[in-house]
Amino acid sequence: MTITVAVNPLARIVNRIEPPPFQRLGLVLTDALATLVIGNDCLHLDAASATTLRDLFTAVAPIAALTRSGREFWEETRRREAERQAAEEARMMGEIQPESTSEPVPETRERKPVMLAAVEAAHRQQLSRLKFMLKVRRQAGLDTEPGPDPSAIRAARQAAGMSLGQAGDVIGQHGWAWQIWETGQVEMPAGFWSEFNEKMSVAA
Repeated sequence: MTITVAVNPLARIVNRIEPPPFQRLGLVLTDALATLVIGNDCLHLDAASATTLRDLFTAVAPIAALTRSGREFWEETRRREAERQAAEEARMMGEIQPESTSEPVPETRERKPVMLAAVEAAHRQQLSRLKFMLKVRRQAGLDTEPGPDPSAIRAARQAAGMSLGQAGDVIGQHGWAWQIWETGQVEMPAGFWSEFNEKMSVAA
C-alpha cells in the first residue's frame, strides 16, 4: 500500500522528542523514503510529493495518549466497582462479620463521582496535548516569539462577537483549546495568534 503524505523535517523532530504511544507504531525515515509501521502494515510515504506527515504525528500522539489513559481509567473503575459489589454481597450473606464498634473507624476519603473524574481526566489530556503541540512548534522554529496575554485573547474574541468554538474554528482548533489559552493554562502559540488576527482583518 502506497500513500502520499508530507515528510516535513518537523516529522523527524516529533518522532525524536516523543514517539506516538502505540505498541506497534513506528516511523522509519530516510532521505528519499519514509515508512510508517502500524501493526503488521507498512505504509510507504513518498517524500518528494508528501504534504501532511507533520500534522499526522502532531495529532496522533496526544490522541493515542488520551485513548490509552481513558481505557486504563475505565478498567480501574470497573475493577473497583466489581470488588465493592462482591464485598457487599458477601457481607449480606453473613460471610463478613461487621467490624467491632469498640475501635474508632478510620476516616475514608470520599470517592469522586465517576463523571467528574472522567471530565478531570479529559481536561488533563487536553492540557497535555496543547503543551506538546507548543513544544513541537517551538522545536521546529514555527513559534519563536512568546504568545499573547490571555486577556488579549479574550478581548479579541469578545470584540469579534464569537463563541469559544467559533474563535477556535477560525484557526482550525477546538473551542476547548481556545478556552485553555484564554484562561492562561497553556500559552497560545504566537503563530495561531497571528493567523487569527490576519483573518479577522481580512473579514473586516
